[in-house]
Amino acid sequence: MSGTSLDGVSTALVRLSDDPLTAQLVAFRQEPYAAAERDALIEAIARGGAKDLALLHVTLGERFAGAVLQLLAQVKTSPRDISFVASHGQTIWHEPGRATLQLGDPAVIAERVGARVVSDFRSRDVAAGGQGAPLVPLADVMLFGHPQRGRLLLNIGGIANVTWVPRRGVIEGALAFDTGPGVAHAPHRRRRAFRPRRRARAPREADETGARQAPRGSVLRGAPAEEHRAGTLRHRVRGPAARPGAGGGRVGQRRCRDGDRADRGDDRAGGGGLDPRGPGRRARRLGRGGEEPHPGRAARRAGSPAAGPALRPAVLRRGGEGGAGLRLLGVSHDRGQGGQPPRGHGRSRAPHPGPHHAGVTSSLARLVFPALRWRPSAGGFDHERGKIDAALAAGVGGFIVFGGTLDAVTALTRELRRQAGRPLLVGADLERGAAQQVVGLTELTPPAALGHQGDLEATHACGIITATEARAAGINWVFTPVCDLDIEPKNPIVQTRSFGADPTRVGEQAAVWVRGCQEHGALACAKHYPGHGRTTQDSHQTLPRVTAPAAELERVDLAPFEATIRAAVASVMSAFVAYPDWDPSGRAASFSSVILGHLRDSLNFGGLVVTDALIMAGASAVQPVPDASVAAVAAGCDALLYPDEFQSVVRALDRAVGSTIPVARADEALSRYEQASAAWDSGPDQGQPDLAANAAFADGLADRAVHVVRGEPASFSGRAPLDVHIVDDDIGGPYSVGPRDVFHQTLREAGVEMGKRETGKGKRVVLVYAEPRSWKGRADLGARSVARLRRLAPGAQLVVLLAHPRLAPQIPGRAPVLCCWHGQPLMQRAAARWVIANIG
Repeated sequence: MSGTSLDGVSTALVRLSDDPLTAQLVAFRQEPYAAAERDALIEAIARGGAKDLALLHVTLGERFAGAVLQLLAQVKTSPRDISFVASHGQTIWHEPGRATLQLGDPAVIAERVGARVVSDFRSRDVAAGGQGAPLVPLADVMLFGHPQRGRLLLNIGGIANVTWVPRRGVIEGALAFDTGPGVAHAPHRRRRAFRPRRRARAPREADETGARQAPRGSVLRGAPAEEHRAGTLRHRVRGPAARPGAGGGRVGQRRCRDGDRADRGDDRAGGGGLDPRGPGRRARRLGRGGEEPHPGRAARRAGSPAAGPALRPAVLRRGGEGGAGLRLLGVSHDRGQGGQPPRGHGRSRAPHPGPHHAGVTSSLARLVFPALRWRPSAGGFDHERGKIDAALAAGVGGFIVFGGTLDAVTALTRELRRQAGRPLLVGADLERGAAQQVVGLTELTPPAALGHQGDLEATHACGIITATEARAAGINWVFTPVCDLDIEPKNPIVQTRSFGADPTRVGEQAAVWVRGCQEHGALACAKHYPGHGRTTQDSHQTLPRVTAPAAELERVDLAPFEATIRAAVASVMSAFVAYPDWDPSGRAASFSSVILGHLRDSLNFGGLVVTDALIMAGASAVQPVPDASVAAVAAGCDALLYPDEFQSVVRALDRAVGSTIPVARADEALSRYEQASAAWDSGPDQGQPDLAANAAFADGLADRAVHVVRGEPASFSGRAPLDVHIVDDDIGGPYSVGPRDVFHQTLREAGVEMGKRETGKGKRVVLVYAEPRSWKGRADLGARSVARLRRLAPGAQLVVLLAHPRLAPQIPGRAPVLCCWHGQPLMQRAAARWVIANIG
């Protein structure tokens, strides 16, 4: 749920039992709203039309679903194991006795989580004649009822309310009503209403964690407070935003009306959160008119985290007058800052203690992830034995796997975990399915082909297939999806790796991929924050610079990342790209506390922030890799991927803790690693994947992705042989190209006659391979490829473009062009099937 304070989304996993009804808290998670999310809510409440509210309804549904999935991942619980999700929603309008409206589409939650959703209890209560909060008194009685004495419970949320729980903890006689606005939803005004006594000493503002400046200040009187109270809710939520009824809505209704009349005043307009006298005074008034004398009555307080540091002491002082003795629920009176959410009793591991002084810096090796490469000529992974032993002895956090057969990779990952004796994160680049690295698993189409089709269910299935197959091989960290936008034609490295150019659609595709992947046991990774799509250089070769204004980057390029964060993505990969308008220092995002700070503070991302491969030139353009690694951790990264010399990186990290890397930053990074490795090292058992079914799905997906982008191909004559020529724009660079004979083999297996090219008597088909490849350094076709096409394309019956369709205009002549997106075997087979289907 999210309250009227608009401070964030609270999620609790609760074990319920009947006869008698009891509730046990298993786990709890509080996620503050990002500033942009809160602004969108306030804007919708104030001026939103039908379209704004409809879109916000879905967006909040996605947000709530993401919160549920994050909590379940935290305690390693599958959505299949929960009975239902109860969603209160986000109240944007509440008129007791007339109407109430909550946003956060329960249908979206049900689809994303895959569980039954119970919702609309507030509107049902109002329809039944209640005041709109049927669960408040019931929960208060169940949780805090006492056999010997009554209790007075004060809850300070957006609207403060009070519940009287009779002795013996029975619902009959329970009473609940509002005491006036609490923290409402105007932290920007809260800052104005509390003034620091010594301004220079005031700590940094952090609305999301509860207006930390307030405890050092004093409550303003007069115009500023009155201005706040007059404007906070009056034009946004009519009257109090929640008016709890008792016992399902009707018990104690007469007293609620009496209490309402007694409590009308300046708090009615809103902003009572700026005047803590209100809630305490109302609670004390109820106590004086209650059923028991003060000494026999216990009063407690709970509420929104946003209320904590500013309101708690003042409310305690006011409520304490007259003997009510208010005390915080689970938080001591003298605590200096907002209490943390309860930790629950789930199966999550204890956080890593981290280094508390310079003597234990070697544990920062946990942040380092060396690469292991398969070499058939060197015994597979045998040549990596020395590296593995040294890395595990140093205490690295895991490894990155490149290549290998299914049996070899499975044996490797099993041995790594056995030898380590602890959880490991084992990652791989699997943008086109698990077969991109593991021979014998399923190839999937490149993201651009998925984006072209726009089938979100298919993209979700791709996430599922990738995760289940990766887990079967022992890989639990998938460096996908690519959230970069395909908006720069000269970009040499993004192209078909992107879902497309439209930020909204790319975000939708990336989010459903993340859900499919993480729901099936593998940690996903959104990359390359804050966006690599505008570059005209490859960060493998140099440090690119994006000169777009920061405001445009935030509005356009960040949208897909925000969508994946709402979908609870567990990790985000930062880019080795500089954004000088955002960070004038010219540092790459991975080394910029400004840019990474935006990810944490404004986008509210709490998972792992990781670097790209440290062997790339963008990482070492300014400083050596060990120094770059230290700078990345200091700026906010929690994992360092693929350093060529991992031991020098570990030594540099050891030396830096307590100086370049503050101890608190080291603790934070280690804690995030430990939480992720514990949560994802051994997820739900997915069983063995159905490789035959997955391959059939992938073939169908590839067939739908193939399409003509130029001309109208004529049917091939069944009598003339096919004369196939290859133009390979991908030859060269540090890595060999993939197989180029799958197209031919598929035709031959179908009985298609293949001509001899030297005779020139067959129907000419030209295959053009042009993938985005590391260190290739260009987006267009190379000069040699263009020269060869000038000889072959004119007169060809068909040109098969195994590349981005943007390259079609660079092909000379008027030959029809069939777009097949990528040169991988899956797309070669799809191209061959298209030709076979068009043989007349």
